[in-house]
Amino acid sequence: MTTIMIAVRGETLEESFEAVRLMATVLDCEKEGQAYLDDCRRLVALVQDRLKDIPPNKRRRVLFAGPKSIYTVATGEMIQSQVLSLGGATNLAIGLKGFWAEVSPEQVATWNPEVIFLGSALEDSYGIADIHANSQFATIKAVRDRQIHVFPSNIAWWDYPAPNCVLGVVWTARMLYPDRFADVDVRALADEFYAKYIGHTFTEMGGKL
Repeated sequence: MTTIMIAVRGETLEESFEAVRLMATVLDCEKEGQAYLDDCRRLVALVQDRLKDIPPNKRRRVLFAGPKSIYTVATGEMIQSQVLSLGGATNLAIGLKGFWAEVSPEQVATWNPEVIFLGSALEDSYGIADIHANSQFATIKAVRDRQIHVFPSNIAWWDYPAPNCVLGVVWTARMLYPDRFADVDVRALADEFYAKYIGHTFTEMGGKL
């Protein structure tokens, strides 16, 4: 028996899609792989179409924090930054390099994010209540406006390097621009996506938003 080892990288959506194409070829299911990618692209296109008239300088200013602390942020080299961008946000840490860069309280205050997203894989070291209780964040707009949200999902994280992060793109846009996505039921989209490719709906498996 021949053993084949495949290494894939998925720190961008394009890399994740290429990984799907590669695995579909190896497993001789290219038609199914292409259908999956087509559905992923349709979800991204749905969002892009509704955000196309928002200029870059008018997009919501967002900080993506986690998993260790509020001072550990997603840089421009991470998939989280692309999810934010596709979802209509400006990642305030986009100019930083590496993975989960450490920043100071002063830097967060200088950025003054309108919205803060916490990563789905928090290590129970902090949460929304801890941020509100931290006096260093009292003047930050996201805290004053109570715009701090934990990224879904508890089933196949939507903010990690995998094609299903397209659901995170839809969720991001829905959270940032609720008026533009009032008719978009993220749970229903997730139910359909999971049922088609996993065999059970998001809701059936205990998915939480």
